[in-house]
Amino acid sequence: MTCEEAIRYEDLYLDGEMAPEERLRMEAHLAACPSCRIQVTEWIRFRTLVRQRLGEVRAPSSLRESVVHRLRTHRAPGWRGTLALAASLVLVLPLGWVLWPRPDDLKPLEDHAVAAHLAVSGPEVQGDRATVVSFLQGRVPFPVRIPLPDQPGVRLLGARIARVGTRPAVVYLYDASGHPLSVTQYAPDGEDLPRSARIGQRDGLTVVTYPAEGLVQTVVGDLPESTVTGIVPASWRP
Repeated sequence: MTCEEAIRYEDLYLDGEMAPEERLRMEAHLAACPSCRIQVTEWIRFRTLVRQRLGEVRAPSSLRESVVHRLRTHRAPGWRGTLALAASLVLVLPLGWVLWPRPDDLKPLEDHAVAAHLAVSGPEVQGDRATVVSFLQGRVPFPVRIPLPDQPGVRLLGARIARVGTRPAVVYLYDASGHPLSVTQYAPDGEDLPRSARIGQRDGLTVVTYPAEGLVQTVVGDLPESTVTGIVPASWRP
């Protein structure tokens, strides 16, 4: 896949609408091309930021449909900048919405965990706990710890090596009764290690962060808060 093709199909990739074989080609290109990888990462951050700032507020469906229609029918070479500008205008137009920060705003590194949950297409290594640990050991600069204990309805699918900001991390992928669940794990730096569990919401996703054995774990899933907190080890439940 060329850089031109990667840019052309970027929206399909981010929306999870690429065919499996094309997604593999896209991910192989992103792994080998820093320029395209940075662009995709920045676009994921932009989408995440929009969701954060909107919170529970939603524009009327008629306005959203009108904006989407205009953007789709007026795409030009600089359409991505137009889209970013349009999204920004929707956020700040005086339509009676006040976008104050919510009291449960996530920490910056948790934002990356949410972005990773949305972007990851599948595990880099599949198998049971022993297989995953064996693959990860030596590939990340911190002791590998499978984050969630074995429990009914929660099945480990595998893991991917990732980054939280500039830090190495592991994203563990689970199936929780048919719902995708991820746990982003990384070594803390000073104040990044929370003293107790904290919980937040982002665009229908429940986010729980807690410390365990000197590492930070951020659980992300579309299950209710009560279900996600019940999956977290009992010693760290909010």
